[in-house]
Amino acid sequence: MDISLSEVAYLLTLPAGVRSLDCKVIYFIVNEDGELTEKHWNGKEYEDSVLISSEFRASPSARYLLDQNTRRVFFPSKNNTLKYAEYDGEDWTQNCVDRDGPIQLHPDSKISGCFDDLNGQIIFFQDPSGALQCIRLAENNECTPLPPLPKINQSGSIIHTAYKADDGGIHVFYIDDSGRIHVVKLATPESKWQDIVLETANFGSSQITNLAVTSTNEAERGFLAVVSGTTIVYINPRGELMEVGAIDNKRFDPSSSEECANELYRLGEKIVGALGGGKK
Repeated sequence: MDISLSEVAYLLTLPAGVRSLDCKVIYFIVNEDGELTEKHWNGKEYEDSVLISSEFRASPSARYLLDQNTRRVFFPSKNNTLKYAEYDGEDWTQNCVDRDGPIQLHPDSKISGCFDDLNGQIIFFQDPSGALQCIRLAENNECTPLPPLPKINQSGSIIHTAYKADDGGIHVFYIDDSGRIHVVKLATPESKWQDIVLETANFGSSQITNLAVTSTNEAERGFLAVVSGTTIVYINPRGELMEVGAIDNKRFDPSSSEECANELYRLGEKIVGALGGGKK
């Protein structure tokens, strides 16, 4: 199925989501009547609805990681521990991420993540103190820390998103208190994180509630974001900020130019692909 701009906009307002490996449906992760649910959208209607968990935080942030070997959704539990649900071909089963005990999260923590080149899963979150942390889950589910992230001097919830770059490095983006976008890069597991301010990308005073990259290719990378839960804005690769439209539930009201809409339509597959943790 082709991916429309309205589907991308709707996806950005949800806890998580990704396109299926056969490209026939989009898996939307929604909070439906107090249950974390996976809904299968084929572009015209929902084909199926599958319960993932009822033991999740009321307003969850989640991360869907999907490749040929892994289908997992990471999410915060009701008591703010990091959990994941894994699909075994028939059902979703739940597990706590264990690193010498359950991993505790900040009550407002976002969750982001991606795969690495060794088929591990890299997950980013805020700990109870508010500091941004990351862990790696190996193929055998062993949980190991990565090099410490740089200290981020920011209050409250940190808006962040992560992906594996085309060169194999791990990139996590976050928005600082002044609206600037930072990229924190890890070239190899043995190296140190580098925190770099993207001087051409700035959301100003906008109240960003979610963030996504438009491509894992740095040359064409832009950013889509949700402002105050209802307005979609876009920073293109040249650093130009523009409003794309408004989203209310699943209804999208576009307001961008035809040129901008066409550019985002062309990048739709890459946007949703990056949300699945791989490189596109």
